[in-house]
Amino acid sequence: MKLATMANVSRELEFREDIEFYPRISYRGISDEVKKLKSMRFHGAQVDLDFVPGDEDCRKIRAEFSEGGIEIAALSGYNWSDRNLAEPDEQKREKNVNFLKSKIEIAKKIGAKAVITWGGFKECPENTSQLVIESLKEACVCAEENDVYIALELYDECIVGTPDQILEAIDKVGSKFLKVVMDPPNVMKEIDLKRMDAFLDETVSKLADYIAIAHAKDVLFKNGERSLPGAGEGQMDYSSYIKALRKAKYDYFLVIEHVSGNTVEAARDYVQKALTSYF
Repeated sequence: MKLATMANVSRELEFREDIEFYPRISYRGISDEVKKLKSMRFHGAQVDLDFVPGDEDCRKIRAEFSEGGIEIAALSGYNWSDRNLAEPDEQKREKNVNFLKSKIEIAKKIGAKAVITWGGFKECPENTSQLVIESLKEACVCAEENDVYIALELYDECIVGTPDQILEAIDKVGSKFLKVVMDPPNVMKEIDLKRMDAFLDETVSKLADYIAIAHAKDVLFKNGERSLPGAGEGQMDYSSYIKALRKAKYDYFLVIEHVSGNTVEAARDYVQKALTSYF
């Protein structure tokens, strides 16, 4: 397994590196900033774009990352609540599905292997898993045409977000291009802290055949509330996580997320230590 980071490629002129979801990469200075990621011992990136790139933009992004030695492992295509795949209004949902399709087409152009998204949000009684399934079936046709995976991120606030829900969706959609983003903190309950090793093993092994990419962050429970800090800042047992991933024969990227410019190196070192200490 190799380490990757989230990378927001932005046309904005000014940045603050201490904000969460570091790093943000200036489109104009992309070459130097990609080289900086390489100097920080990252080998890949999950790219997020805050603008709609044209073909020339896509060629530039792909070339600069490749020349800088950073593989674009995935493209963020999060649908959030304003692009809900479970939108009951048919016209609105079609627009949301088209957004996901556009991300798939961009992913192919920049050389990303997968587009990461959510499995719908519970906004009203009409939001159902069937609507998510229908949306994914349509989007997977586009994924197959472009040879790009759709990867649903584990997240228990989604309609299709738990391991069992995602397995059911994969079965019903029936496409080999529907995968999962392994991210156990997003589905962890406080009670799971008492059975951490078993919880991580069960979560990873259940989805072992469908993991497109794995995220690396942490989980922290306080006064009954769950927060999701950077790796090493919470209560997750990373040795157990690495053990579960290796048992599942996962050997792609671990994407460091939920960090700032001030915390990214500590999170990287924490995950790297877990990788090298487990045999």
